[in-house]
Amino acid sequence: MALSSSSTKDYEIFMSTVQKPPEPEQSFEEVRVKDYIKAYTATGRPPVPVPEVPTTPNARYALGLPPIFSPIPIESTPSISPTSIAAEKAITNTSDLPTIQVFQATKTPIEGQFQSITAQPTFSFFSYEELRLYAYLSGNIMPPTPLPSEIPSLDNAPTQVIHPFYANDSAATAFARPSIGPDAPDAYMSITASLKFDKHSFEELRLAYRLAGKELTSFEISTRGLLQWETKDGFGNRLRPG
Repeated sequence: MALSSSSTKDYEIFMSTVQKPPEPEQSFEEVRVKDYIKAYTATGRPPVPVPEVPTTPNARYALGLPPIFSPIPIESTPSISPTSIAAEKAITNTSDLPTIQVFQATKTPIEGQFQSITAQPTFSFFSYEELRLYAYLSGNIMPPTPLPSEIPSLDNAPTQVIHPFYANDSAATAFARPSIGPDAPDAYMSITASLKFDKHSFEELRLAYRLAGKELTSFEISTRGLLQWETKDGFGNRLRPG
């Protein structure tokens, strides 16, 4: 997410398929499940990757391809006020999680805002999936209405702030892949872009971490058999993660 402003209005740019007005907001998992249901209903097979070319809307429509993703600008609303990262304490015990997990944009002393509930210090110890699970267990299926709050001053914020919920965007923390030609190597800020972890999804890596109590590579996950359970989908097909 990025911020953009004009002389009269402020906009937030969402790089996410789950925020797509005027359609209702959906989680990544809900969007993916609908993709699978649609594909299995039509072809009896999982959905195939969407071609990235051609890129123009008219050309894609002529070939029967869905529109390619583009950033979504949404006008900022004053009801969702940023909170200070220093004003909250992280919750580490599931029994201390509030019954209603209220999202608020998180403003940092550096620049901009984080539009992510896991960027809030209160919830930074948990993943999206864990927060969603405990919210569902408490009976809260629908998200709560965001509450307005005062924007605290950042004048007294420390000069050096440690952010436990995201990595610094630098060559030291990125995963580099060799490029074809004279261009510099591509750098990816994603653990699944690393050759050590690229055989598993974010969710599988997180689950393996919770089961083993430490970070495991894709090779270690496969050799330990942590995710080698078997289940079946609605069509009787065997699913074996890991």
